[in-house]
Amino acid sequence: FVAASLLACAEARVGWAVVECGLGGRRDSTNVLGAEVALLTSVELEHTEVLGDTLAAIAAEKAAIVAERGALLACVPPHLTPAVREEARRRRGGSVTQLPPSADRDADNVELARLALDELGRRGATAAADAPSAS
Repeated sequence: FVAASLLACAEARVGWAVVECGLGGRRDSTNVLGAEVALLTSVELEHTEVLGDTLAAIAAEKAAIVAERGALLACVPPHLTPAVREEARRRRGGSVTQLPPSADRDADNVELARLALDELGRRGATAAADAPSAS
């Protein structure tokens, strides 16, 4: 599925794509992309047989999606931030921005998206000339 999706993006000459990891960062097939910006939207006790059996272990595994010199934007509780930062450091990620989760996951995801667009803008991303307008 991932290969077919990436092939379709390449054939359509997509300049930027939002790609969701299915399992987690280190072992996810999307890890080959080397994304400039990666988002960690939540950390829960899921896929524990692969990701680990503690929230800190899962946070570190998911943080491993960050590419070398890439930015990681993470919505994780403060007590998990050290595990996320350490894994990003090991992966030579460029920066980690931590957003403490609120009671509203949708609002958190909107804020992460805004932070991602800001980061991409700092990295020189621009909208295509033929992109639809937000107005």
